[in-house]
Amino acid sequence: MPQSPASTLPRILLIEDHDMTRRMQIRFLSRNYAVDFASTGEEAIELAFERDYEAIVVDIGLDGGLTGLDVMQTLKHTPAHRGTAMVAVTGYASDADRERLTSAGFDLYLAKPFRWQEFTDVIHLAVRLTAEGSVQPAAPRTNAATAAYGVRPAVVRPASATNVRLVEAMPPRE
Repeated sequence: MPQSPASTLPRILLIEDHDMTRRMQIRFLSRNYAVDFASTGEEAIELAFERDYEAIVVDIGLDGGLTGLDVMQTLKHTPAHRGTAMVAVTGYASDADRERLTSAGFDLYLAKPFRWQEFTDVIHLAVRLTAEGSVQPAAPRTNAATAAYGVRPAVVRPASATNVRLVEAMPPRE
């Protein structure tokens, strides 16, 4: 039986708690990707345990429950998503915030507000990182989410500066 075009598209998991922002992101992503979405960290982890993704886009400031950082650390410690590129999308826009998030294990970082072209460029890059196997591991930590879902931290190689350089190579925002 032939597959539908949507089933051949790379699959993205979008984690965003703000309804209007999520709708706009889905609108832009669905042009090139099959998109699943979650509005809470807990929902995102459940979805991620059900299927594989080529990239996971995570809002850091999720309301209530798990933060975006908790979600990333939990998923990076699971065998299925250790090699999946994860994008931090956040209003925390300082250089120190970018360093904190990429050091924790996010492969790419995008500060709000952003242009939609920047958003899609970062997602394309995330999908490419996953396909190339160029994804960095999470820092070896246990957090409330890893404990709640029974995930133990993996032994990881030291994070390289390669992915940080990729973020810095993105075109500057005007």
